[in-house]
Amino acid sequence: MLTLQLLISTIDAGIEGVPHMLLAPIEGVSYVVSWQMTGGTRLDQCPQLLLMRPDVKLLTMHQRGLSRNRNHCIDHASADVCLVCDDDCRYTAARLRKVAEAFEDDPELDMATFETTVAGKNTGKAYPREATVLKRRLPKGYYLTSMELAFRLSSVKANGLRFDEELGLGSPMLWCGEEELLLHDAIMKGMKCKFFPTVIVDTATPTTGSTRATLPQVIMGRGAFLGIVHPHTRHLRALKIALTLHRQHGVPVLATLRHLLAGMAYYRRMAAKR
Repeated sequence: MLTLQLLISTIDAGIEGVPHMLLAPIEGVSYVVSWQMTGGTRLDQCPQLLLMRPDVKLLTMHQRGLSRNRNHCIDHASADVCLVCDDDCRYTAARLRKVAEAFEDDPELDMATFETTVAGKNTGKAYPREATVLKRRLPKGYYLTSMELAFRLSSVKANGLRFDEELGLGSPMLWCGEEELLLHDAIMKGMKCKFFPTVIVDTATPTTGSTRATLPQVIMGRGAFLGIVHPHTRHLRALKIALTLHRQHGVPVLATLRHLLAGMAYYRRMAAKR
């Protein structure tokens, strides 16, 4: 039986919600909690339950950035399979078992994506209707949300995969796209990635892409992702995004285009410095 670790990223007072994520101890299931402490957060604010549970590994860090926090979890993970989590996710033992079974049933599977509900309801996302091997051209309308992602730890480490720390909440300029870029990188490296039409997690709040879609930093993140993944069609895709945001949220088309292009340019500058 494969072991499973939940990689929980949290920041400041978010640590208070983590105990509510924990299930009764399950053989082969454990938790890695990476707690970013900023703005005067103190160690004595950590819920005692997290210190008492032997199946919880608590880590602290003082740097900002969700992608940096997720990488911190990966660096300290030790299970066969890892599941990416936020601090408001809710699971059941049966759903966690489905995650492990996906990898047990297919020894060649490197990365798996699943479905999410928000407060018990459908997210409205365009999920494929059946299990689908993910290629560079993803199914129409489908995009990845981080809490739907699980991976075989040995595969991720062997291929040197990391969340790009220029992307994601808390990064300097680009507040989305990190999980989609990780999936893209895995596919481009020839790793076997597959979507499963199975709900594995319920979350209390919608994702950044849906709640903050009109923020300049989120739009810039989408622009950076376009520039990386679709370099030859990035301008046409940017126009389509701008028209969609105008239709859905009333955001001026030219303003959206400026942010998208700025995100592309910013990422290129940062990549050139590495």
